[in-house]
Amino acid sequence: MRRTYCDGVKPLTVVVVDDHGLTLSAVSDSLAINGLTVLARARDAVSAVNAVIKFQPDALVIDLDLGPGPSGIHIAVSLRKQFPLLGVVILSGYSDPRLLSADMPASPLGSVYLVKQQIDGTGVVVTAVREAVERAHSGSAASVPAIALTRMQVTVLDLLSRGLTNAAIADRLSVSEDNIAKHITRMAKKLGVSRNEGTNVRGALTGAYFAFVGNRREP
Repeated sequence: MRRTYCDGVKPLTVVVVDDHGLTLSAVSDSLAINGLTVLARARDAVSAVNAVIKFQPDALVIDLDLGPGPSGIHIAVSLRKQFPLLGVVILSGYSDPRLLSADMPASPLGSVYLVKQQIDGTGVVVTAVREAVERAHSGSAASVPAIALTRMQVTVLDLLSRGLTNAAIADRLSVSEDNIAKHITRMAKKLGVSRNEGTNVRGALTGAYFAFVGNRREP
């Protein structure tokens, strides 16, 4: 049976998942050095699910973007149905999970989302694991950042950053070109992009997009 979390009595147990080998080793080793017990290291969705089912850890530390297939959040949501007290820490290069996929599901209750570019020490991940376990047990809301854009605007921003024209985006989304132009205007306002003469709004929005995703988006 899965043991109940009791602060300070036993080391927390963790399964770590990341498709990048160096990151997987670095995160796992840092957690172990800081007193947590790493039960398994996985590099894909199937291995992650199997490891959690087998070892029933206190927490899952998983990368959002595992390449083709389900995201880290999809995997966490699925595992939470079987293990409701599983602490969940999402590691990501994206400042908002919807930037990976506009239809990303909501993160599990109590989960903690860490943007990799903002992690300035191993203690941050250790603290996040402890917080995630406590949140899972208390049923707290997830701690997930979000940029000030609607799902539709996130989709338009993604397509715009790929170089599509307004007409091409409109055709892709089955809306009018005027509708896309209005979304771009609203996005520029929300993200503080100047519309002064000489400002390339599309270029500025593309720059903002890559700042949000940490230049990690796959082609």
